[in-house]
Amino acid sequence: MSNRIIITTENGDEQIALNEIKKISPKPKNVSYLAKGITLVELDELYSDFIKKVNNYNLIFIRHIIPIITDAKLTYDNIIEQTLHIVNDNLCFLDKNLKFSIQTRIVNPHITLKPFDINTFISDKLIGSYEMDVKNPEQIISILVCTDTIYIGISLKKDNLSSWPGGNIRFEKKENFISRAEFKLLEAIQTFGLELKGNALDLGAAPGGWTKILSGYCNSVTAVDPAGLHESLYQSPNIIHKKMTAQEFFRSATGKYDVICNDMKMDTNESIDIMANAEKLLSKNNLCIMTLKLPASKQQSRATRSIETLEKYFNILHARKLFHNRNEVTVAFNKKN
Repeated sequence: MSNRIIITTENGDEQIALNEIKKISPKPKNVSYLAKGITLVELDELYSDFIKKVNNYNLIFIRHIIPIITDAKLTYDNIIEQTLHIVNDNLCFLDKNLKFSIQTRIVNPHITLKPFDINTFISDKLIGSYEMDVKNPEQIISILVCTDTIYIGISLKKDNLSSWPGGNIRFEKKENFISRAEFKLLEAIQTFGLELKGNALDLGAAPGGWTKILSGYCNSVTAVDPAGLHESLYQSPNIIHKKMTAQEFFRSATGKYDVICNDMKMDTNESIDIMANAEKLLSKNNLCIMTLKLPASKQQSRATRSIETLEKYFNILHARKLFHNRNEVTVAFNKKN
């Protein structure tokens, strides 16, 4: 097994991500920046040893990890055939007992091929010997086509941190789309494997992107914000709008909530204080989701300090700078017993 990995982050977070890698594997041998947000790291240990330790660390700024089992110089003659040949030479790493999928990323502006073209061509050749499942694979063949090199990785889906190539998850804008905030919550639910149910409280809800998503999972949603919600939400029978601030709501609130969310644009310390005040409203089986708004500089130190403060009140379940986050980290947590 190789000692090389490719990590994907938001563009500009490469050094922060490398700092996270060094907490797990302190002395990487070589680091190469392949494209914006994509970094090749040669570890001082085998990938198999490295990945066993990953779950003991909270990787916040790394969205996606793949091991590199081989690479080849890009010939440009017939990229699809060349990629198939490389994959065929390394099928010993693919488990016939596990369902597979192929994920391709192309970061070469001179190539007109689409990832779908490569995925389809190779999968058609493998079906019959291996079972393919695009929606719920157990293992992933990862292909990265760069300026002059093709990189190939084969790994378990659970070890990649995200089931989407590069962690770049996409959602379709559906009817009555309110805001991009909807995608942030949907991504957190899918990436973290969260289960939302019961009664929800959405603090700082306007214009209502998170409220809309919550209403599809929960029995009822109480949306708290002095500003108005999107007009479509007033037609939903399970949404209640409390036109007041979170602080005003806390003074009179008596009910219990199974889910409490906070996507308010404010200083992280103030936002954490609001969640600390909301703790008394949580039911026994509870879940909280919030975004920590970070300054453009010192994102890592601010995120670390903020999560340490949250840990005084809650159990941290997940924390990640997701694809749909912008200078913010999404955190999922629950009440301490």
